Amino acid sequence: MHRHSYRITERRVVFTPNDFIEYFDEGAGTNRIAKIEGIFVHELLRVCRAFLRIRHVAISADQDIILDLPKLELAESWELIGLPRIQARNMYVVAVHKSLIWVEWTTVVFL
Repeated sequence: MHRHSYRITERRVVFTPNDFIEYFDEGAGTNRIAKIEGIFVHELLRVCRAFLRIRHVAISADQDIILDLPKLELAESWELIGLPRIQARNMYVVAVHKSLIWVEWTTVVFL
């Protein structure tokens, strides 16, 4: 039987495959964007740790001409990362005409 302890927080962020996340890139010393391709749990000596397989994402120099938002490009490279490197931030990325657009508005106004 596994025993887990959870810290009580005010907000819970749930990630699933195909979500986009912001994570800390230790090599670059900065935050980067990635797409979650898979989630798995590794157990060693009765200690379970969650990991993500991510696909790196680059922010393109091109902007969407209508929305004036940055386009994203999926890279060929991928990486396995642990949960402590993930930022607790929901990212909204939508597909528009075979492009990925990062919607970074804080407020959406419907007219």
